[in-house]
Amino acid sequence: LSYTMTGGNCWHVSANDKVGEDYTTLSTRLRTTGQVSSFRFTLTGGNKFTPQGTAYVALVEGTVTNAAKFTGIKLEISRSRYAIHECNADSSCVVVKEVAHDEPTQWDEHTEFWVSLEREGLSGRLKMGRGDKAPQGGNDNGVIQWLVSEASSAKVDHVAASTSKYSGTLSVQAIC
Repeated sequence: LSYTMTGGNCWHVSANDKVGEDYTTLSTRLRTTGQVSSFRFTLTGGNKFTPQGTAYVALVEGTVTNAAKFTGIKLEISRSRYAIHECNADSSCVVVKEVAHDEPTQWDEHTEFWVSLEREGLSGRLKMGRGDKAPQGGNDNGVIQWLVSEASSAKVDHVAASTSKYSGTLSVQAIC
């Protein structure tokens, strides 16, 4: 996994599709505890002749390098579903919310997503939207949302991204 600056405080993440789900946090800090977090990302690639793989964006507590496990939240974007996972570095990730969709990313197009995480009591309200660079107003709940537990959301402060094994050229074009 490598990342490079793409301008405007954005990073390109080239995942190794021979390994899959190999997370290294980006060098920028997402937020400090208690703040609202928001960022956007763009997916590109895949292969028009083979099934699209799955892209993952993780909100991680602390920093990780080439990690398979972490504490935090994992967003999944696959050909047929969006999912939110709550993760613990001592065990694994558990799907807490999933939503089916019929709009897979296109291999020759850029697909925009946005993410926000805001404190709500002791937990964090996580929202992910598609097609725009930011929510379209205060009532925009995106394509998936979930009230993530305090254990998974309270201390996340970095972002990482990866793709599934054999995902072809599917990549996170930019995280901003």
